[in-house]
Parts: sequence; structure tokens; C-alpha cells
Amino acid sequence: MTHPDFLFYLCTAKRGATQVILFLSVFITDNGSKHHRGHYGTSYDRLNVFKYTLASYSVIKWSHVIIYYDLDVSYEGRREELKGWINSLFINPIVYDYRLTHQSEWRKAMEEVFSFGDDDLVWFCCNHDHVFIDYDTDLLYRLEAKLSDLSQNYPYVACDFSHWPEYLAYSTKPSYSPASHQGIIEDTEEYCIVRDWNYNDSILIVNKNWLKYLWCEVDYGDIRLARPDWVTGVRLVPTTTIVPYRELVRHYDVYTHVNIDLNLCPPLQMPDGFFENDIKILYCAEQRKPGYVHINPQIENYYSHDHLYGVDSRYCLEDLPLFWKNRISTIEVAQEIDRELLLKYRDDAVLKLASSKLIHYEEVNLSDFAKRIKFALRSDYYLLDLNSSNSSDATKDNQPSVALAYQEIGNRLFQEGYVEESIAYFLKSLEIHQGETTTYLNLGNAYAQINNWLEAFNCYVKAVNLNDPQPYIGIAKILHQLGKVENAVKFWQKALALNLCETSQHLSQLANTLINLGKLDEAIRCYQILSDFVTTNFEQISQVESSSLSITISFSELYYDLGIYLEEMGDLEKAITCYRHAFQISKRESS
Repeated sequence: MTHPDFLFYLCTAKRGATQVILFLSVFITDNGSKHHRGHYGTSYDRLNVFKYTLASYSVIKWSHVIIYYDLDVSYEGRREELKGWINSLFINPIVYDYRLTHQSEWRKAMEEVFSFGDDDLVWFCCNHDHVFIDYDTDLLYRLEAKLSDLSQNYPYVACDFSHWPEYLAYSTKPSYSPASHQGIIEDTEEYCIVRDWNYNDSILIVNKNWLKYLWCEVDYGDIRLARPDWVTGVRLVPTTTIVPYRELVRHYDVYTHVNIDLNLCPPLQMPDGFFENDIKILYCAEQRKPGYVHINPQIENYYSHDHLYGVDSRYCLEDLPLFWKNRISTIEVAQEIDRELLLKYRDDAVLKLASSKLIHYEEVNLSDFAKRIKFALRSDYYLLDLNSSNSSDATKDNQPSVALAYQEIGNRLFQEGYVEESIAYFLKSLEIHQGETTTYLNLGNAYAQINNWLEAFNCYVKAVNLNDPQPYIGIAKILHQLGKVENAVKFWQKALALNLCETSQHLSQLANTLINLGKLDEAIRCYQILSDFVTTNFEQISQVESSSLSITISFSELYYDLGIYLEEMGDLEKAITCYRHAFQISKRESS
């Protein structure tokens, strides 16, 4: 059946005029960053993800399309398939079968970009998996028009079209942003404008001056530069930046690398039948149906979080991505719909996604936040009480016990070996009560169990910042795992002075490991520490607090160490996140 919501969706799928160059330089591989995607899993065809992303860009009108791409060995046999797909989507695309990796190549590429004199804006992207998911292009074209106006008064302008919850948070206050800026200089219904945001991100709409400043005015030598934000020393551009108040683009694997909850901002998933123009939609059903995209704003959890009852989307039919429009074959509506109630739940999902990074910095009242991003909403959310029947004082008073119940379930699951399931319950507990240090500690232990070092580190640091020393042992273990022995010893030493259980055993294990690795000098240092601190009466350790507790712990240095490790392992996106954390923390530590 054809539902009125879908008719609205079709009516809003119209195109406008713009003069923007699409410019991509990407490498398709299965060996890149492995983001946690919950029950969707991480095993999928990366080339198909790139094709999916390109299809999403095909609904945007471009003046020119320039694509540099390279394929890893596993995809080498599919070059002709990709070229055919690109040519089917765009008019006269300019395609190169290699990726830009050095400044000399970038400068030559920029010569071509600058030769198109009438087009001052460039959709500049070095990722293959940031998908245009908006339901129309109207907002995008208005933002581009505003960028053109701004470029008349500011030399370097940009629009952050992806990582929406991050940039909403970072724009709120300069102190929240890893990259410095001068704050909001203009705030409208559709966007805000931030002055002098100093960054060199590779996922932006920018003017040509921005690219010229980045690539052409400084000699970076012969260092590898597959993208500007991977290497220290590349210029930071003081950019006047637009942050939209509606999500335009989402990373396919979303943003778990910056600790955004999958149940607030879920990963994307290619619908079954996408490439065959046979997408099937199941709308407002209680249960999933094989082969269908399950959409129901009233169901609280996403599939990535709850594979039994979760949904793929909590939005409405009119929110379906524009590039799905001509690929949908079936829409099955399961029940009668209370339109007003549906929009309330839809807006609740939008607000939780939009604030999913901001909640790391401040308490967020969704009704107040709704006034800031009202443009993204379809109801007067701030005038409504979505959970009025459950908002009694008794329920509020009971929240800590509910959080504790979730924590205990997580503990049991962890002990029984269901680590990823335990993570979901720890996160649920923290949604309700964010000040519980034990939950951060347990969540950090769970992330460490699956070798997600960055998330484990974030949890341990949060617990320490809440004045709980217990995570010192977990931090020491991570540093040991990363080969940062001297910093690991510092944490074991400090933990031992605080009389934390089994610390001497951990240090002894470290010393034995160093001997097995042939690192005798480091092992001797560990045994020296043991001889200084291990006694038959652990209570006597308190007597050495003056020497051990005075050890200075620098979390900026630790994030830097983790960034180096992740970079060496090829997980460059998480490495960049670590470096940004290190920079932000070092500013606070030095102030």
C-alpha cells in the first residue's frame, strides 16, 4: 500500500541548482579501522560500501566530478565493475585509478580543480564511506549558497557535512572542541557559523582558497600525505565554518571511536535489494521481517544494540534517504498510526542522536536542546512530554537502582564470557547514571577484553577523573600490551602504593615477560621496584606513599602513546582521535 508519509517523501525529493565540485581521493581495503558496529558486525564488502556512498552522492547536482581511487589486492579484480558504476551515476566523471599520497600529486590535482574557474566550492573527501542520508538536497544547496556568500568576506570557509553529533558538541563551546575556534558568530534556524576553526579535516565542503592554503603555500617535503589530517605538521586552516542543524551525512560505521553510543547513533547498513532496486520497507511493525528495512520510531532500541527486537531506523518514511527513492519496491505498513505520537518518538530519536556527543561535556535537557535544532524536528518537542506517564518523582528516585540493575546484569554477562553483550548493559547503566565509577571501570575492562584499547582507555580515564584509583591497574595492563613499558611501570607502582590488590603479581608478570622478550634492563627495573615495594604486610605500603603517590601521571602523554600504537597498527582514524585527546588534555594540564 502507498502511505501518505511516503507520498510526502516523494514530493520532497526535488533537486536544485548548485556549482560545487565533487572531489574524492580514497583507498578501498579491508585492513583499515574496524569500528564496533554492534549486531551488524564488521565483515562486509568495502567496495560495495564505496558504491553505496557514490550512489548517495549521485542525487546531488555537481558541476564536475573528480575521483581518485585505489584498490587493495583483494579488490583489484573489480576495477572495471567500479568504473562502470561510476559512469552510470555521474555525467562525464574524471576518474583516476590511483590515490593521491604525496604533496606533489596533490598540487597537480589542485591545478585541475582550480582550472574550473566558475566553481569556487569543493566537496573535499578522503573517505569512501560517508553517506549522504538527507531526504532532500534543499538544505545542502542553501548551505552551499551561504558558503559562497561567506567566501566574499572570509578567506577560508567550510561546512562540516559529516560527524554531525561531534560538530554540534564542538561548536557549542570552544573548550569542548579538540581544535581551537573563536566561538559562534552567527546562529540561525538552519545552522550556526563558527569563526576561525583551526583544522585540516578531510571531510568538508570548502572553498578553493582553503585548498590552496593547505596544499600549495607550504612545502611538506616527500612525506606520505594520503590525507591532510593524518600527519602532524600539515597546516591548520583558520576556517569560518558552517555547522548544519540537520544531519546531512553519516559515517557508515558511525562514531564509536569517539565513544558515541551505538544505541543513540546507529551505524548504517545497506538494505537488502539495494543494487537490484528492490528495497523493501516494513513500517511500524513490532517484529522484524527478513529482507525488510525495519522502521518504527516507537521502538526504543536499534538493531545494532538489540538484535532480537531492535529496529534499523527510528525515523519516519519521509526521512528515508533521497537516494533510496527510485530503489524502493515495497512499503508494508503494519498497523494504524497515530501520526502525532509517531513524530514525538521520531524527534526523541533525532535529539538523542544529535546530543550523543554533547552529553560527554554537559547535562543535556532534550526539551531545551530541541529549541536549538528545531529545524531538524517535525513536532514541537519542547512543548511535549513524551514520557508523561512515567515521569513521577518515584521513578526519578528509582533511577540509581535501575542503573545498578543494568550494571549487575552486565557483570554477570561479562563473567560468563558474553563480553559485547555486557558492554551494551554497562552503556545502558551509564545512560541513567553517569557518575558511577564502578560502571566505567567494568566497561573499560570489557572493552580491554576485546582489544578496543581506545574505548577502554576512555572509560578508565573517566573513572580516574571521578577520583577512583582502581583503573590504574587496567591502564597499566593496556600500556604493557602496547609496549609502553615505562609508563606501565608508573601505573603499577602507583597502584601498589595505593594498596590495590594483586599489584605485585602484575608487576612480577611484567618483569617475567620482559625477560622472555630479552629486555633485561627493563626487567631489572621492574624487579627493583618490586624489591622496594613488596612486603609481607601489604598495609606497610602506605608508608611509601610519599615516594610513589608523588609520581605525576600525564593522560595527554598516555593518549599520545596510544595514538602512536594505533597509527603503527594502521588504525589511523582512532590514532587521530587519540592525538586530538592528547592535545586537548595537554592544554588543560598546562593551564
